[in-house]
Amino acid sequence: MSLDDPSTLQTILDNVASGGSIITLCSTWGVNVGRIMRWIHSDPERDKQYKQALDDRNEYRIEAILRELDFLAHVDIRKAFNEDGSLRPLKDIPQDVAQALASIEYDKETGAIHKVRFHDKIKSLELAGKNLGTFTDKVEITHKKTLEVLLSEVVEAEVIEQKALEAPSVAPA
Repeated sequence: MSLDDPSTLQTILDNVASGGSIITLCSTWGVNVGRIMRWIHSDPERDKQYKQALDDRNEYRIEAILRELDFLAHVDIRKAFNEDGSLRPLKDIPQDVAQALASIEYDKETGAIHKVRFHDKIKSLELAGKNLGTFTDKVEITHKKTLEVLLSEVVEAEVIEQKALEAPSVAPA
């Protein structure tokens, strides 16, 4: 890794934009993160490209979350079981189904599985739907007075208060 090599910046940008961390990359290279960050920020064009890579990383992460929610919402849990309804050995459960497993309870002495719990399909669908704007929480606020009327009432109250402060006080007789 050399800061004089044009491919260095492109490697950093590609790594960050595809969800990676500049900290991890610098650790792999055995380079101080502060040195790389100073180098990036010392040139306006490099800094602009790095900021774009950060934006791209955020988009990448959003897409990755949506992909995972979609997967959890559509996983076929039947693939975790044998024809007789028994749970397949963990090593035989397909990777995509295994990722949907939230927890497994088993007997520590015998290894027999008592309970298998999958991630919540409904929650996954709800989160994915909210992101797409399918489900929106609407709050309806109705008020019969316009903003103009409310403001005039506030101004009127302030005028009355000001007049009361300016009026001469009368001592009781």
